Amino acid sequence: MGSKIRTRILTTATQCFAEHGFHGCSTKEIAARADVTEGSLFRLFESKEKLFGEALGLAITRLLPHSELTKRLAHPDFNAAILDACTAMYLKAPRQAIRITAYAYLEEKGNLVDRLRPHLAARVSAISSRIRVAIKAEQVRRSTNPKEAARRLLRNILVVRLQSLVIEHASKKAAVEAAVQSWLSDIAG
Repeated sequence: MGSKIRTRILTTATQCFAEHGFHGCSTKEIAARADVTEGSLFRLFESKEKLFGEALGLAITRLLPHSELTKRLAHPDFNAAILDACTAMYLKAPRQAIRITAYAYLEEKGNLVDRLRPHLAARVSAISSRIRVAIKAEQVRRSTNPKEAARRLLRNILVVRLQSLVIEHASKKAAVEAAVQSWLSDIAG
């Protein structure tokens, strides 16, 4: 029973924080939307900050799973592999997950950097491994630092995705393709 209520509160809080940010949601509003008392909310979550942190963690886990990223990067054609992986990261990342992550960054809440670090490190590692293979195949300049190139690519995709929340692109896939093509031209062998 307690876990169902906890899940309902966490799901409701994630929705509210994604819509209005940390400062735009009150615990009273979250409790009312989850159909629980505010006291129940605080018995299950020590503070609003802890609730936000857990909601942020939940949102981050909904980003493209590492196993799917690795599978997409296995494509034999380097450019196609990168484009496919980035398109999946862009299109499959739920709007709610991106919004709460943006709010966490803008409002400096939820220890965003600490929560994102393991997820980003795994993605950087997977992409940099693929870049190393491309360097050996002379598809990428030998002077390319795989780890830094992977970080730069992820930053580019995140920026494009955040911009898409504000500005509707005619084609989301075209926005990703443009970001990836620009990155590829920077590291081309």
